[in-house]
Amino acid sequence: MLMMDFNENLLRDGPLQMALKQVGLIDPIRLLHKHKSKPPPTSKTGSCPIDAIFVSAPLVNITRGGYLKLGQGIGDHRPLFFDIPIQDILGESQFKIHRPEMRRLKCENPQVVQSFNKLLLQQLEAEGTILKVRLLKQGLRENTISTNECHIQLKKIDNSIHHATMYAEKRCRKLSVGQVPYSIDCRKATRLIELWNNVIRKKKGWNISTRLVKKLTKKCKLLIFPMQLSIEECEYERSLARKGYAQIKSNAVQNREVFLEGLAAAQAARGNEQVTNAIKRIKRLEESRATHRRIRAATKAYTGATERIQIPDPDDSTKLIITTDKEIIEKALKNENEQKILLAYCFGSKSTRGSFWYV
Repeated sequence: MLMMDFNENLLRDGPLQMALKQVGLIDPIRLLHKHKSKPPPTSKTGSCPIDAIFVSAPLVNITRGGYLKLGQGIGDHRPLFFDIPIQDILGESQFKIHRPEMRRLKCENPQVVQSFNKLLLQQLEAEGTILKVRLLKQGLRENTISTNECHIQLKKIDNSIHHATMYAEKRCRKLSVGQVPYSIDCRKATRLIELWNNVIRKKKGWNISTRLVKKLTKKCKLLIFPMQLSIEECEYERSLARKGYAQIKSNAVQNREVFLEGLAAAQAARGNEQVTNAIKRIKRLEESRATHRRIRAATKAYTGATERIQIPDPDDSTKLIITTDKEIIEKALKNENEQKILLAYCFGSKSTRGSFWYV
């Protein structure tokens, strides 16, 4: 793809245009509009097009293209544009990624399986399901229960097992759905911020347990009890903790990899091969999830709301400033959408200066 200001009449076969044709480069915009009238000039001082975009043969089949109005670009030339099908660029259509649903029960993690079995057994005992099974077996052996009563008891036992299974699966593992990968350093930084938040709230009169403050102080390994400090000192310490967390957060992905590798090495040294393999599978799964997230972000159309825009500075029109004012954003978007609509529904005319040339 070659974008160039040729400074020669492109309606004639000049030396530059002939050289590009010899190497197989084509102007797709003129090819698309070959049945239209004479193309408009691409500069304010000219009377013929002198700017063009040339592409190789596989990219010739554009869906639309043309020139914008004079003055809508940065300089005194018309901006040129065209749309190429993504299949021609990537060789295939957009990726369709069907990721598995997130579940709490993970059979490859021994700790999760152990927690699930423990919760399931506790719930079955609490609902009396095990006792019901024993009584049903005893009634069948002694032939003291009818077929209808046996079916009713089996349905009750089945419902009890189903509810107990759902209860255990819901509580066997805490889902980590945050955007910051977990690591020991990241957990320490967040715990320190949590400590100072609770201390400041307690000093302001909130109902915060002293036992919680002591517990967090012990986990953070502070040498002084935070409640002995003034509220200004606590706020200063919280600001330092937030800065430390921001620094750790910037390297959260690398810290996560080091954490998992160290955890796997420690388990391997103890001879826990099953746990080591489970940690390695978690690492591979997280890498696959991160790749899917990047592909989805690159191929998915943006549908979020506009939070801020750049507008010319009222004091200096050569500079741009960022604004978050709702009314200014709505007005700017309205003007932008009006230009897009005009661009989409205006075609070339005999009067080429200041007009659109678009399909």
